[in-house]
Amino acid sequence: MWPPFLYAASPLVAALTGACAAAVGFLALSEFRGGNLAYSKFVRARAAGARLLLPSRAGMLVIYAPALAAALASFAVPGAVQGARAGLLCAAVAAHFLKRVLEVLLVHRYSGSMPLGTALLISSCYLFNAVAMIYMQRLSRGLPEPAVDLLYPGVLAFAVGAAGNFYHHLLLSRLRAGGGGGGDKGYKIPRGGLFELVACPHYLFEIVAFFGFAMIAQTVYALVVAVGSAAYLAGRSSATRKWYASKFEEFPARPPSSLFLTSKRSSAVPASGSREVLLDSVEGPRRAPLHAPPRPAETLHELWRPCNMPPWAGAGRRGARILQRYRRRPSRRRLYRSGGALQDLRAREGEGSKEEEKENLERERGTL
Repeated sequence: MWPPFLYAASPLVAALTGACAAAVGFLALSEFRGGNLAYSKFVRARAAGARLLLPSRAGMLVIYAPALAAALASFAVPGAVQGARAGLLCAAVAAHFLKRVLEVLLVHRYSGSMPLGTALLISSCYLFNAVAMIYMQRLSRGLPEPAVDLLYPGVLAFAVGAAGNFYHHLLLSRLRAGGGGGGDKGYKIPRGGLFELVACPHYLFEIVAFFGFAMIAQTVYALVVAVGSAAYLAGRSSATRKWYASKFEEFPARPPSSLFLTSKRSSAVPASGSREVLLDSVEGPRRAPLHAPPRPAETLHELWRPCNMPPWAGAGRRGARILQRYRRRPSRRRLYRSGGALQDLRAREGEGSKEEEKENLERERGTL
């Protein structure tokens, strides 16, 4: 049964929709698998062998300007845009890419470059999808209207998505207003807006805008473009969260709570900002702050636990026996210290020979 909110699809529409689904699906899968397109934060890792590089601002104009020109030109083509639905769709597409071009020129602050091939690839995708959505609307002329009319809710969804996307782009640009320093050329952890809840709210609102396109058009092609864009931006959001976690220690590393709503909050970091680690002793597990001062040597046996020991080791008499067995094998002795570093326990306890180790073991047995 055909969905009541979509126009019926002709064989041509179905063929173009299948090609679009394959293309955006490939791009989305590449993002999730780490093959990120070389722009923004990921240009350094992916563009090492690129010969032709563009300044980032010029590359972004190459990406958005052709789709904007095509949407505006559609109004000048006789018979291309007829009716309220087609007119609103073409206007929304033009407004979206006009906003992106103005953001490139007036809002965003760039500090790097991007490969020409990447710019042309993304530009061709945007251009083809913009023209195809408008053309699919023309092919739908004369067909029965969908039973569920989503035209004006789609306009509202597009407006909300565009406004939210612009607001969070503005917050991102303000982060780099001072130029920033260090190896990341001014990149900082975003704050404000929905950045306190998700890693990439600007992607989230862009997805809302694309679904606004789909609701205005109510064609299967526009719906596939929206779903494919959501999948691609979900992969991009996940990669961005991992990038922040790798560059900034204060960014909590936690798996995404959903595909594109990538949570930044983590229960692993206390509200005070100090991190904690679970330490096992013979009395049982307990928590201690990582920034705690070093303990004296006679109590070090309470703090260390080899990395490959089960979490319940150290509780009760059975745990005490397991600890004794592991202390006989110095190669497995490790100590959790402040900052998360691991250090050989022998260096902290002053063990330098097998005789001293045997004496220490007898002393530890006496304490246990």
